[in-house]
Amino acid sequence: MKIRIYEWQPNVCDVLGPGHRAVVWVQGCSLHCEGCIAPEMWDKGDGVDVDDFARQLVSSGPIDGVIVSGGEPSEQAEAVGALLMGGTIRG
Repeated sequence: MKIRIYEWQPNVCDVLGPGHRAVVWVQGCSLHCEGCIAPEMWDKGDGVDVDDFARQLVSSGPIDGVIVSGGEPSEQAEAVGALLMGGTIRG
């Protein structure tokens, strides 16, 4: 399964949630809201393997959680859900 990622930061502290969090901005949004602050995220672009990306997140260091933003995460609900569940690498 693929997930389209625009950008991610492995360790954001006390800004988008308490503690140390990884932040993932997904690529792709068909809403095209007037005044959107990130129209560069509208294009769907290519995806990366969810399991590979989950491994990359886990290996980036200790985190207290993951924040997913957009683009529009609900347009990739299955892939985002798989990522948040740790892909198939959960132990």
